[in-house]
Order: sequence, then structure tokens, then C-alpha cells
Amino acid sequence: MDTWKPIADASGYLAPDKEEVWTKIDDDHGERNVAKLTRRGNLWFTDTNDGVGVYVYYTPTHWRR
Repeated sequence: MDTWKPIADASGYLAPDKEEVWTKIDDDHGERNVAKLTRRGNLWFTDTNDGVGVYVYYTPTHWRR
């Protein structure tokens, strides 16, 4: 598996748009919310069979393929 990449990477490299990737929040409170999500612009969605997904009310801090 790839290494975790910061969402706000200084190089500006974001997770690929409309591709499901692993995400997590890793901050002062620890690692949590590890899940497969799909980025669409600035928003993150769970993946569903209909391709629509459900919006999550947080922004992950890290991602990997």
C-alpha cells in the first residue's frame, strides 16, 4: 500500500478527483475516521453502487491509494 499523503500537501497534490481512495484524520486527537472516500472538488463522499454517495461532514487530513 502507498504511504499516507497529507491532504494539504505543500506541493498542492490532492487526491485524484472522482477516484475512491483511503482517507483518515490524523491530528492531535489521534488517528480516526479511516475510510474509503471519493473526492469531488472540495467535498468528500462515501461510495455507493449508484455512484452518488453520501457527503461526509469532515475533511480528511491524509489519503492513500
